[in-house]
Amino acid sequence: MGHWIRDSLLLRWAELTAEISRKAFTPSFVIDRLLRVPDMEREVRDAREFYKTLRDKECVWTGLSLGSRFDVTMPSPSLCGTTTTCGTYFPLTPG
Repeated sequence: MGHWIRDSLLLRWAELTAEISRKAFTPSFVIDRLLRVPDMEREVRDAREFYKTLRDKECVWTGLSLGSRFDVTMPSPSLCGTTTTCGTYFPLTPG
């Protein structure tokens, strides 16, 4: 997609969000949030810490029970249509 199309979509989305929020958010606030690049290391660390608190964990790939040793992974890039992110969220799961 051409960069000007992306830019115009972001601007219009920010304007609509400001309108829907009844001006609780300004378009510049929304654009700032939309253009942030997520910190993948932090996202993985946060997901890992959450999954550590769960008593029963299951591998998303095999369905086998997981103990205290596990990796945090994205189950499938096709979930988002990209190999890196779903907007600003990563669908991280134990595997």
